[in-house]
Amino acid sequence: KRLNASTTASGATWSPAGVTWGGNNRTNLVRVPGEFSESPSGARMELRLADGAANPYLLPAAIGAAGLEGLCGSALAVPPPCDMNMYDDANPEVLAAKAK
Repeated sequence: KRLNASTTASGATWSPAGVTWGGNNRTNLVRVPGEFSESPSGARMELRLADGAANPYLLPAAIGAAGLEGLCGSALAVPPPCDMNMYDDANPEVLAAKAK
């Protein structure tokens, strides 16, 4: 069995546990800290996808291509922000968010 950072992560690591986005929640894959609803022009985002096993040349290219596809390509509906603890597998809403 092959192991990497995403398969060995547990609840105490604050690594992303699902493909979700939200505000100041460190269990989301895409994090937009601060008050992004009040000041969207001054907001920043963190893509918390990469780990030490990622190819340092292909990962930035893939992130750039995904960004260009989001800007120029077909517009996908953005789901609402997730403010749940994504490590809480007892919560049915968390399991539904991980399944998407």
